[in-house]
Amino acid sequence: KTSNPVTVTLTKDGGSPQTVSLAENGASWKSSPINLSLPPYGDGIYILKVTAKDAFDQETVSELEFTYDQASPVIDNVKVNSAPVSNGQEVFSKTGAVTVTGNIVETYGLKSFTITSTDGTTPNVDSTLPSGSSFTKTWNPPLSDNRYNIEIKAKDKADKDASYTVKVVVDTKKPEFVTTSPTSDENIKFAGALASPAKP
Repeated sequence: KTSNPVTVTLTKDGGSPQTVSLAENGASWKSSPINLSLPPYGDGIYILKVTAKDAFDQETVSELEFTYDQASPVIDNVKVNSAPVSNGQEVFSKTGAVTVTGNIVETYGLKSFTITSTDGTTPNVDSTLPSGSSFTKTWNPPLSDNRYNIEIKAKDKADKDASYTVKVVVDTKKPEFVTTSPTSDENIKFAGALASPAKP
């Protein structure tokens, strides 16, 4: 038996291996806790390498690759029909042809991504993962006149998530007069009401 038959190293993103200190307990070896949030570690792709060597210098090597991802994904640069919108903003569209675009910032890949639109009844869910760092969603057929809550959600492979909400009011109809009536005054006046106000 050698004095140190087992060695363990951690290598981040193809950099220099960091030796992990071990404590011997009979035939077992155990490392001290490693805080990956502190230097020289941090977010990244790691290779954990364990090497065991016998008295004749014969080695057995086992490697494990894993990702440490402390940061949540970020959804930004969101636009509705090419117009920038902030999180929670309400916008108006005079056509039902609504397109939402934006960017996703996530270094190590997404686990899930959804864009859900609802008019207060049945939600419409699109769970297509973006092919890159941007996304586009166009509703086909176009949205009918109503108020819609559009929620964008992203979850990374470490189950950290982000969300972004936009409220869209689709109003394709012109306002209409439903009543007109002159008053019996010396100065003629007209009163009436709009059938479909453009804004609440």
